[in-house]
Amino acid sequence: MVTIMLLVFYIYLNDYNFFEVETTMYKTKNKIFSFLVITTLVILAIGLMGNVSAVDQNITNTTSGGLKAAIENVNNGDTIYLENGIYSGENNTNLTISKSITISGKGNVVIDAKGISNIFTISGIGVKLKNLKITNGNNGAIFNMVIFL
Repeated sequence: MVTIMLLVFYIYLNDYNFFEVETTMYKTKNKIFSFLVITTLVILAIGLMGNVSAVDQNITNTTSGGLKAAIENVNNGDTIYLENGIYSGENNTNLTISKSITISGKGNVVIDAKGISNIFTISGIGVKLKNLKITNGNNGAIFNMVIFL
């Protein structure tokens, strides 16, 4: 990054398309100031782009859309934290996870399929389930579709 900035600075200083009336000293100062402003803006823009991802999400067993909506709204690398409680019903069971995410329970977290369906179908690599009690899945609680070749 520094090498590229120095190269751009060198090319920028050696550009002689300025008005003839300006002195050499004024031209050099103007170029240095412009270069520093542009470099600062580029660094700020790159820094802001780096903070776009990794948004953790907290939900409770009464959150609208449940775990299903949370899984749909997160990106790879994000974590969904489930607050203490029992999670069941349509929005909390028979869920497909195709992203590399973490689902982590805070306290006593139970995901109960009540014997109606499985709880998770995992088709993404890198899925982590932490501090969860998974119970009453129909034909199992977790179905893993990831195939390693």
